[in-house]
Amino acid sequence: MTVTKRKIMWVEDDQLIGALLAQKLSHAGYDLFCATRGKEALDALQSLEDFMPDIIIVDLLLPDMDGFEILAAINKNPRVAGVPRMVLSNLDGQSDKDRAFKLGAKKFMVKAVTSLDEIVSAVKELVH
Repeated sequence: MTVTKRKIMWVEDDQLIGALLAQKLSHAGYDLFCATRGKEALDALQSLEDFMPDIIIVDLLLPDMDGFEILAAINKNPRVAGVPRMVLSNLDGQSDKDRAFKLGAKKFMVKAVTSLDEIVSAVKELVH
């Protein structure tokens, strides 16, 4: 029996954080799709028939749209509306957290105070 790898989409424009997270998540056994812009992520969610993510990780501060807009768009897409979402951002205000949870985020982590191991643990918790 073949074990199917869990799939992650994350939206992160910081190349260093993206590379470090990609390495850590790949080593943990996940298939990855990283988008650096919100539009790229939303287009991929609409068109990638062979990549249905098990979790979507979203940064809130992106060059073309914010993560809140991405979360709202995911809610409107029946194909992925039920996929667990996690916010990974340097914004840490309570209003940002409240808004993210209202838009369907299951977890909110602040990059500056969260280790890569903690991120991997949170991903495992949400997809297993």
